[in-house]
Amino acid sequence: MGRRIEIALRRRFLLLLIFRKREIRRKGSRGECCYCGKTLVTLSLEEITDLFESAIETHYEKTPSGPSEMEQAMRIDSWYPNGTPIVDLIQEIGETSTEIAGDIQSVLEDRHSTREDYEMGNATEFDSESHYEERATPRSGLDEEWTDFEHNLRTKSRYMSVKQTGQTDLLAFSGKIEGKAQWSRGVFISYSGFTPEGLEAFGRGKSTRIVCMDGLDLHCVLTHRLSLAEVIASKVRRAGETNEAYVSIRELFPSKAF
Repeated sequence: MGRRIEIALRRRFLLLLIFRKREIRRKGSRGECCYCGKTLVTLSLEEITDLFESAIETHYEKTPSGPSEMEQAMRIDSWYPNGTPIVDLIQEIGETSTEIAGDIQSVLEDRHSTREDYEMGNATEFDSESHYEERATPRSGLDEEWTDFEHNLRTKSRYMSVKQTGQTDLLAFSGKIEGKAQWSRGVFISYSGFTPEGLEAFGRGKSTRIVCMDGLDLHCVLTHRLSLAEVIASKVRRAGETNEAYVSIRELFPSKAF
């Protein structure tokens, strides 16, 4: 039996988060994690790698590993590949350690490389120097994901707390984001909303790196078929201008008839 890992998969897109966690619960079994030593719901390294491989191949694409002919002709000396290094991407998606991300990357590289590739030094999928960026999602795929997301919100709402989120939870979540790359941003979704006192207290001091969404925001996104990425981007821009973590979607899109 291979090494087993406890890992909480996360994706910048909320829909993948819901699906991957469901996969871990469905496929995992209780066992000792070889990284942290705790007895939790675990998957083997191969099984975890399968999930990452599926997620990355579905939502990301490898960027060129070298300059194009035009860039070579322009003699660009400071060329650097676009996208995120593969180990950093795995670490970000899985919200896991560099050690685990590195082990997953090694398994992926072995799967997609041949002995000849190693001997010739060929660039391959998932090699340690590869970079990846998000690929555009087809409209039909988004429609299916939104339908599934809307179904989960409606059928599983009984698990959502009716208590509004206060300063303590906001600070705890913000602390997790502060420990990540400087460009990272977090989205805090509270179905019941946020207390005015909590938002006011949280807004004091240094610039916020999180934005907040409540049940009304989600309802408007689903009902009016808005782009979740556009809504989050608007919230991030407003937060940068006003340092307000939460701004209602109605205020962000005043021309919409919500």
